[in-house]
Amino acid sequence: MYKSLLCLNGQLPERKWFSRHEGIPLMAADGGANHLRRIGLTPDSVIGDLDSCYDTTGVKTIQRPSQEEGDFAKALCYLEEHGLLPTIVLGMNGGYPDHVLNNTSLFVQHTAPNLLYTPPMYGMALRPGVYMLQLAQPKARVSILALPHLVISSQGLKWELAHHKLTVLGLNSCSNQAMGELITLDVKEGVGVLYVASAFQMVGAT
Repeated sequence: MYKSLLCLNGQLPERKWFSRHEGIPLMAADGGANHLRRIGLTPDSVIGDLDSCYDTTGVKTIQRPSQEEGDFAKALCYLEEHGLLPTIVLGMNGGYPDHVLNNTSLFVQHTAPNLLYTPPMYGMALRPGVYMLQLAQPKARVSILALPHLVISSQGLKWELAHHKLTVLGLNSCSNQAMGELITLDVKEGVGVLYVASAFQMVGAT
């Protein structure tokens, strides 16, 4: 399903995680290439203004020097232009907190069904619709955060949501828990992000 891996300038999974996704283009947003080098991996391409990437030896570089948007936004744009979405976004955390917040905002704004992985949490953007998720690990931790608001109902959580209105400055469902391996989320309106401490598979969506 996923057509690329996109590494940002933050903490990446261990090298063995990447072996599960061999054959998928490995892309880096500028400084993300440095983190890949540290774990012994070389990206296929580096995208951005290239002011943070220390070593581009043997790597295709796509320079986009504009300062009107960050390297994550530039990388998403490039991947969309070249049919490499949806992507798995890595390295969201571990950097400056303003970058983490800005990148999270960019992640949920994008309409492609991209996946976010920041060990041990997997994440996805939520928009109006019904999502049925099969979790690899039962009773995993689940958090639902509004960006900026969500009206949502759930099935399969310890603390169920029943047409709850979540807001970025108010109520959110942080550190909830799945009761089994299947959860259903019915988003009536708004935008937000789902984090699950387990790999998951979409088994139904409308």
